[in-house]
Amino acid sequence: MPLPDKQFSATVTILLAAVVLLTAGAALAQGPLDVARARMLAGHTGEARRIVAAELSAGGSEAARLINAVLAAPADSAASLLEQFARHSGRGPNTGQAAERMGDLLFSARRWENAVEWWEFALKNLTATPAVQRVTIKSARAELERGRAKQALSKLESALAAEETPLTGEARFWQAMALERRGKTREAAEAYLAAYTTAGNRLSLAALYRLNNFYGSAGGRNAADWRTRWQNASAGTVFASRYLPAAAAPGSATHAGWTVQLGAFSSGKRAAAHASRIRKLGLSPVIEQPRGDKLYRVHLEGIASEKELKRITAKLKKNKLEYHVIKPGK
Repeated sequence: MPLPDKQFSATVTILLAAVVLLTAGAALAQGPLDVARARMLAGHTGEARRIVAAELSAGGSEAARLINAVLAAPADSAASLLEQFARHSGRGPNTGQAAERMGDLLFSARRWENAVEWWEFALKNLTATPAVQRVTIKSARAELERGRAKQALSKLESALAAEETPLTGEARFWQAMALERRGKTREAAEAYLAAYTTAGNRLSLAALYRLNNFYGSAGGRNAADWRTRWQNASAGTVFASRYLPAAAAPGSATHAGWTVQLGAFSSGKRAAAHASRIRKLGLSPVIEQPRGDKLYRVHLEGIASEKELKRITAKLKKNKLEYHVIKPGK
C-alpha cells in the first residue's frame, strides 16, 4: 500500500507515538522499555530512542520494534517502520496497533481510502471490544469523508451492536452525522439525542449543538428549552465562537462572523449531496433545516476574518460554485 507523503511533520509523529504508547502499555515489557515509555511521554524522545536502540542491538523484542516504529521522525520514516512491523510481525494486538497508527497517519494526510484499508487490516488483528470499536469508528469517519454515508452507517451499526463502552456515545454521534448527510433528519435527531444523553461521551457538546440547530430555531417552549440548554452548556468553553456559534433567536439565521450561502434545496438528499461536494474542497458546510419555506439551506458559517472569507470564496470561484455572502449580524 502507498505510504504517506514526506510532508508530514515530526510533531504529528511525536503526538502519534504518545497515543500508541498509552494504548499499548499492557503489551510493553518491564524494565528498560518502561523507562523508554516514561521518557517519551515526558517529551524526552532522544533518551527514549537511545534506550530502544540499545534494546534492539541486543536482539530486541516485538514491543521494542513497535516503540521504535512510532518514535521514528519524520513521519514518513515512522510510516515505513510501521508498515514493516505490521507486515512481518505475524498476527496479534501489536500488529493491530501498528496498522491502526498507520491508518491514523494516512487519515491525517486526508488519504481516506488508504486509511480505511489499514484500519480493516488492524481489525483482523484486534479482539478487545474497545479497540475494535475504536478502529471501526475511525473507519466510519473516513467513509464519511469519502462521501460514503451508507458504508459509514453499516460500520457504525456494527460498533453499536457490541457491548456498551466509553466509545458508545461517540459512535452514536457519528451515526447521527451519517444519517444527517443522507437526509434522514428525524433519525439523525434521535441519534444526536442518544449521543447527548450517553454518559461520558466526549462529543456530547457537539451533539447538543446539532440538536439546537434542529430544534432551537423554531418557536415554542421546547425550542426555548433547547436554546437554554445550549447556552448553558457552551458558556465558558475554551472554543472560539467560530467553532461554537451562539444560538440564533427564533426565526433568525444570524451567526457569528460571515456566512456563505451555497444553495437552498427542497430535498434533504439534494442538500446532503451538495454539502458532500463542498466538503471535498476541504470546507465544512452545514445544512440548515427547513422553516416556513421548507427549504434545506447549505452554508458555511462562523467565518471570523475577511482574509479567511476571501480564501473560501476564491476556492468556490475556482470550482465554479455559486454562493452568496452574508455579512455578520445580518
